[in-house]
Amino acid sequence: GVYKHQVLKAGLRCLDETWPTADLFEFPQPGLMDVGRGLMREKLFRKMLSGSIRLQSIPANDVAAAQKDLQKLSLRQLLRLRVQHIDFTPSGCGSDTVASVGNTHEAFMTMLDGRLFRLLGQRAGGGNIAGLEDEQHRLGVEAVLFVAASTSVTSSGPWCWWLTEDRRIYFDPERFESRPDFPEDGVLEVVDHSKSDAHEPTGRLVWFHWRGLAGGAG
Repeated sequence: GVYKHQVLKAGLRCLDETWPTADLFEFPQPGLMDVGRGLMREKLFRKMLSGSIRLQSIPANDVAAAQKDLQKLSLRQLLRLRVQHIDFTPSGCGSDTVASVGNTHEAFMTMLDGRLFRLLGQRAGGGNIAGLEDEQHRLGVEAVLFVAASTSVTSSGPWCWWLTEDRRIYFDPERFESRPDFPEDGVLEVVDHSKSDAHEPTGRLVWFHWRGLAGGAG
């Protein structure tokens, strides 16, 4: 079996490999009337995005100063940053055996995860998640799990995505977008058998076990 955080990492890698990179190094620039629009640590982010430097090697003071810039990065940039540091366990998915590099660096990754998964949730749900603004992080995580799961099934097409117990939409992992109406060709639906690892003392590690079922009617 595999843990949920391992599946999440696979989904992030899949997105990073397939999404275009033309604007990866395009950053907001300061203007005469909006000096604060630019990044404080643009050179640092260029190096991290290119893979020429890793977060673990950056002094804590520089990491702390760069945290504010995370709010100005695009979804594509955040995704590449996360994949460049995939050895950190994505937030909300338990822990693995990777050693800690310090509280400042962990705070940076926590902020990165928070913004990344919120933006992923926004993009995946689009206009179909009105009223669920506080759930965007969770929805982003679930969308990435759909992406990872879609690479392991022979059937292609949308998945039935239950946003709440009584509200569903249909998510296309390849396009990373949703629709409210039932697709004519049917959908895949998940039965989630995931459960916590009974032998892990913190109770934070979750065994990932999804069973996909084909559905032909709305």
